[in-house]
Amino acid sequence: MLGQLKAYIGSRWHSTVGSLGSGTPTLSIVFSEKGPGLHQLIFGHRKYMLDCDHLNLPNLLEKLDLLLNEEKTARKQLSSAIPEIKKLAYSAGQHLKNALDD
Repeated sequence: MLGQLKAYIGSRWHSTVGSLGSGTPTLSIVFSEKGPGLHQLIFGHRKYMLDCDHLNLPNLLEKLDLLLNEEKTARKQLSSAIPEIKKLAYSAGQHLKNALDD
């Protein structure tokens, strides 16, 4: 379902990870360092997020407008970054094994 949306706005970690993982441009409302770190990892920037301390209607609409105007770019970045991040996640077990073998 998330993958069928034009864009998604969310504040909870699992919903934004699910949305990003399904290739949907996502505006994350963040209140911890996990969200900014994830956006930096995927996009190389943090412009598709809004800190909850700055959450108000004008700021939300400004960020949403930016995301929708850059939808194609965001989708392209997601389609290239997500497979690489999945590879990293799946390789964690081998890294742990190597560390324990040393």
